[in-house]
This record gives sequence, structure tokens and C-alpha cells, in this order.
Amino acid sequence: MLRHGESLTIHSLEEFLSDKEIKLILRRVEAFKKTRPLPALQAGAGGKTVHHLPSFGLGGAQAARVFSPQGRVEISLGPELPELRDLLENAFFRRIEDVRRVYPSAVWPRGWTYVEYGPKQLCTGHADGSFGGSQVGACSVRLDEGTVGGEFYVDTCGSEQLWTDNGELLLSTLYDNEWFKALPKTRWLAQPARGTALFWGSHLIHGTQPIVRGTSKKIIAWIEAQ
Repeated sequence: MLRHGESLTIHSLEEFLSDKEIKLILRRVEAFKKTRPLPALQAGAGGKTVHHLPSFGLGGAQAARVFSPQGRVEISLGPELPELRDLLENAFFRRIEDVRRVYPSAVWPRGWTYVEYGPKQLCTGHADGSFGGSQVGACSVRLDEGTVGGEFYVDTCGSEQLWTDNGELLLSTLYDNEWFKALPKTRWLAQPARGTALFWGSHLIHGTQPIVRGTSKKIIAWIEAQ
């Protein structure tokens, strides 16, 4: 069972992926990108994006405008590159005891997705939510190096206005408003090394800063709870 403290925790696992694994992932991704027109790989294309939440009334195109307003590349590895999904699951389970030291309820990574940000692109602040305790958090693994900007951030805030009556943070459909943007928050920044996995709890507000120069390349997934 998910413990509430887990959902407000951030963690890192250095050397989560080896240099050899990163090169293999990037090589396979680049080969796949050549088989598709770039617009088809953008978040929201065809109504598809990782932030698509129909249960909250948030469609794919709308979600892409809210969370990736300047665009970003998204490639779902399960249906498109299953061999990379398997590689990443193996990497996760070889470090499962390190994961569970901080997230004891973690059982499985879900939805491995490659994401890519170019100059001025970003991910706006939001929390993923625990979905009734079935999701403890999420993770991202950095594949690039030398990029300027694009730092991962967590926004903390002591206001009770952020929480719903059932102990969840505000629904995703409420993030795109001036009240949320103006709410006083404290921002914590991280720029992990290539190959490092960052983990964050499902109730943490998080996002990424705009890219200044270069291209940010990451793998992301969500962590199911027991």
C-alpha cells in the first residue's frame, strides 16, 4: 500500500543506465525517428500524449497545450520500440532494492516513453497524482549531455488550497490557470548527470525549465504501487 510520505519524496539513482545502454537507446530512437514525419511525433499528435487523462476530461491535444505548450517529441516505447522497454525494465529491476529503499510500495514501471525538448521547449508544473494509491511516483533518465537549461524542478508549497478533500493534489485540468501560476511556491532545481535516474513522488509538483541551447533527451515512466 502506498504510504503518503512516499508520494512527497524525491530520489536519484546514479549510473542507472550504462554508456553502452544509452548509446543503444539513442541509436534505436534516431533510426525510428527517420521512419516518421516529425509532426507525427509531437505531443498531442493524433490526440495522443502521456498526459492524456480522459477520466478528468482532458483530451490529448488539450493536455499537450497545457503541459508542453512549446511542443516536444514523445515516442511510446511499448508499442513502438518494445526491445527498449525491456531493456529499461531490466535496468529498473536490477536496482529495485535501491528504489524500494525510498519508495517501499513500488512494484513496476509503466509507460516507458522517450521525450525530447529543443530550444524554448519545457514541461509546465503539475503533479501526476496517485490515482487512489495505485501510483507512487515517476522517474526520468537523462540521455543527453552538454545541454544548457532544461533543468528538472520541484515546486513546494505549504498552502492547503492545493489539496482536495480526499488527500490528492489538484486535478490536472486545473493547472492551466492564473491562480495556480500566481500561488507562492519555492522551486528546487536539479540537472542530473547523463545516465542518472530521477524519481519523484506522485504528489510533488514538478516540471522542466526551458531549454536554452541543445536538445534534452530523456526516458520517463510511472511507478505503480503495491
